[in-house]
Amino acid sequence: MAHDPVEPGASTLQGTLVADKYQILGAVASGGMGTVYRARHLHLDRDVAIKLMHARHFDNREYMARFRLEAQKAAGLEHPGIVEVRDFGEDAVLGPYLEMELLSGFSLRELLQAVGPLPIEVVVHCIAECLDALHYAHGKGILHRDLKPANLFVARVGDGFQTKILDFGLAKAILGDSSGAGHETLTKTGVVLGTLTYMSPEHFADFKSVDQRTDLYSLAASAYELLTGRPWSAAPRSSSAWTRSRAGCIGSTPQRLRPAVSPGWTRSSRGPCGWTRASASPTPRPCGWRSWPVCVTRAKPSARCVA
Repeated sequence: MAHDPVEPGASTLQGTLVADKYQILGAVASGGMGTVYRARHLHLDRDVAIKLMHARHFDNREYMARFRLEAQKAAGLEHPGIVEVRDFGEDAVLGPYLEMELLSGFSLRELLQAVGPLPIEVVVHCIAECLDALHYAHGKGILHRDLKPANLFVARVGDGFQTKILDFGLAKAILGDSSGAGHETLTKTGVVLGTLTYMSPEHFADFKSVDQRTDLYSLAASAYELLTGRPWSAAPRSSSAWTRSRAGCIGSTPQRLRPAVSPGWTRSSRGPCGWTRASASPTPRPCGWRSWPVCVTRAKPSARCVA
């Protein structure tokens, strides 16, 4: 879920108890599925992140069932590069909720907006951490389906930073409406199927049959934008545009926009950075963190977590 402004009325829940153990302290961010709140776990005396589903989804039984199923799968992912889902339940009034670790830091989208194209070593390091997390999750049979800079979060961990993938598995959880009208609506909003700018052609054409390569494609599109400061192409608005995109990159190669980028990032002609095939992923070098101080001081830290 991207970090959109908090929905009107979300702030009215401040002080409300969720499941008799979480006291809402304030709204953090909203997205298509729900709103994330900072809350106090009264039993453990610690701050956590709580996601509550929007009330407008309560009457969709299939939506609710899939949310529960995938929440359980997401809770089974234990990796430093994936936000931790600690608990799942249902409040009698507020509906389904997720408890997650509360992260302090900033998304790569926020960092990009603050400093422009990121230092190459920073991009390599962050993407490498995301690839490691994806390898783990894919091994568990779980796809993300909505990777983008807004869902890649640089969290403060001790004296360093760890890139964490947000919204893991829940995009798959709410794929339910297979009717023509539902498919059209979801594609337009980008809430369930993903964000068009980062979506693979295969995902757009048949979202039910995609495999792990669609995540690699989206991560590559994210890397392209982080390196160049611009999306690799405008979001196509028709299947014919996606068909044309499969023949090769619509946008310029990273080297044309930033000559310092190594040709290894585009060793394949398919996709924004040549990562359409799992075997085409580059081998990143370790990051020396020399560029982090400038990035961090110019980015606006936040305390948030979505899963």
